[in-house]
Amino acid sequence: ADGTAAGDRIVYSLTVTNTGTQSLSEISVTDVMLSDTPIAVPGSLEPGASVEVQVPQPYRLTQADIDKGQVENKATVTGFTPGGDEVTDLSGSTISNDTPTVTPLTQTPGLSLVKTGVWNDAGSLSAAAEQGETITYSFVLKNTGNVTLTGLELSAPLLSEGPIVLSGVSLAPGKSLSLPGDMPELTSRLGYVVTQEDINRGEVRISATAKGK
Repeated sequence: ADGTAAGDRIVYSLTVTNTGTQSLSEISVTDVMLSDTPIAVPGSLEPGASVEVQVPQPYRLTQADIDKGQVENKATVTGFTPGGDEVTDLSGSTISNDTPTVTPLTQTPGLSLVKTGVWNDAGSLSAAAEQGETITYSFVLKNTGNVTLTGLELSAPLLSEGPIVLSGVSLAPGKSLSLPGDMPELTSRLGYVVTQEDINRGEVRISATAKGK
């Protein structure tokens, strides 16, 4: 593999060996991940001889592959003896086995959280904070890794006693989720009412944490 993002490539090599005692012809390799049709091997193959198959294209990684953490591939070769008998074999890591080719993919999960707060000056004192006014908070969660994230939660103790569970939400790599913009039903849970203690202190300080699986 030359990377760990959707669209990156795995370049496979296929080698066919005649392990029998008769010449083989009409040889083809079927690998649905690399070609929609069987890959023809030109000419014939004498006993003990090998030939490297020209693979028409590399395999392009999908996001599902990266989320799984690996790509498994197997191919089947078919040939015919001079008498017309079919000979077939499943690919393996060596001539003597049929072990699928497993390519591990590096997973680098990541999640960032950016928050902002806007004080709503709605009281009778212009440009001065008053008890009972509100601060509206917004949060942006971004998937900074290469793995799809689910089970997202936002914890902000000043706003909610328990985590705010973002049910049914998944976040693909590079994608962002804005709250409450993308989930307006959470608007009421992301506001804060200013107290006299806050005004005496001269600020409202809030910490928040986002997590996903």
